[in-house]
Amino acid sequence: MALVLILQLLTLWPLCHTDITPSVPPALYPKPWLGAQPATVVTLGVNVTLRCQAPQPAWRFGLFKLGEIGPPLFRDVSSELAEFFLEEVTPAQGGSYHCCYRRPDWRPGVWSQPSDPLELLSSCRGCRRRRCPGRWWLPAPT
Repeated sequence: MALVLILQLLTLWPLCHTDITPSVPPALYPKPWLGAQPATVVTLGVNVTLRCQAPQPAWRFGLFKLGEIGPPLFRDVSSELAEFFLEEVTPAQGGSYHCCYRRPDWRPGVWSQPSDPLELLSSCRGCRRRRCPGRWWLPAPT
């Protein structure tokens, strides 16, 4: 049991960093598309689904947040689409996200090019200024 856990952690080690650079020409691993439902600007407390769409069937998807120290979120699927659910969005969940995918026939640690960044923004529409900090906005990295 401990050996299995150690092997899983060693497999995930390269993915704990937000800088993902494939070790092969980018044309072989085209980038996915990342979108948000219901929108990229939402009211605090709303549920948001981030959808990562690959141009080809994938085995694993990773969702990465810029500046996040913790490990990324993963979805193991056997299709072109993975959904990541953010329940009751808080200011801490705002920021810049990107996703990547990988296939089982790729070398270990090799991921696609990252998607274009998606900025998740939130507002306190309908809140009183006394009780709510108002709109917060995190600009895209330049």
